Amino acid sequence: LAEAERKSLVRMLLNARGKKLSDKQEFTIATAKQTANARFLCTLLEDLAAFGEFENLDRRITTCLEAQNTSELYRLLIKRLEADYDSNNKGVVKHFLSLIWASRHGLDLDHELTPILEQSGITVDQWQNLYVAIEDLFVSLGAVVTFANEEFSSAVKATYILDSSTTAASE
Repeated sequence: LAEAERKSLVRMLLNARGKKLSDKQEFTIATAKQTANARFLCTLLEDLAAFGEFENLDRRITTCLEAQNTSELYRLLIKRLEADYDSNNKGVVKHFLSLIWASRHGLDLDHELTPILEQSGITVDQWQNLYVAIEDLFVSLGAVVTFANEEFSSAVKATYILDSSTTAASE
């Protein structure tokens, strides 16, 4: 995307969510080289629209723009999701995303994912709130969901699968 297209997209997407950035924040985002990638830009804007700490918005923008590609940005998104949806440290985000990552062709939300998560003490309400927040990152065929793109799958793998196997190997 050209810089003018990026600036227009920033305003359009955030306006649709009732959000607005300062001119300086818009300029920072529109001129960052990573935001030439439409997926990176849209993911960044979705994250900023959901980010609930206005006083820390400049810091969040800076942090997100340190990501060199969309997969790195997704890792930052996953960390924010953990803060937002796993305040009781049950591992809601980790369990939910890891299970979908481990499935070959996705999981049926009602008949496969729910029983597995319930065995881990995670209620339907807990994982459904998370799912609704990031529903755009999934594709669904009926009740079966899987990741919408390889970059998000790679971020989940790097965050939970590789980190877990590295930790387990060192213990």
